Amino acid sequence: MKNSDTYIIKMMCFFVIFLLGQSCNYSCDPILKQRKKNQIGKYVIDTDRTEWGEYETEKDNYKDLTIVFNPNMTFEVSQSVPFLLDTTGQYVIRGTGELCDIFFSSQIRKYGITQNGIWLWPCWVEQQDTITAIITPTPQQNENRVIPKLYFRKIGYF
Repeated sequence: MKNSDTYIIKMMCFFVIFLLGQSCNYSCDPILKQRKKNQIGKYVIDTDRTEWGEYETEKDNYKDLTIVFNPNMTFEVSQSVPFLLDTTGQYVIRGTGELCDIFFSSQIRKYGITQNGIWLWPCWVEQQDTITAIITPTPQQNENRVIPKLYFRKIGYF
């Protein structure tokens, strides 16, 4: 067996153990279970709330950007954008008063889930909208500009 094959097998085992642990956490803790249920759904970028920084003049290009938080703790972004590292990944809901984590697939492939993810605010209700936010998302490798906060408004449920 090659070293790369061994590494892949170890990462797959770690991933399975991680998911089993998360599954037990959510089924046993009613607060985590409710927070997960609240997060699940389809969101569209909120161009008014988002802090665009150096992207201010380009924000209309991204008005249709969506992110879907799936029940299996994965997410999907509708298109590749320079201010997000990847279009897929996993998210982790934490306890009350704690920020959540979002891990992009390219991060997982490179580092595993052993390091902290990017911060994800669990959803909340504001002016009849259900909102979530990604705080200081990691841009793609060739991108130097950063967005401080990406706000998304829920538009659908599962």
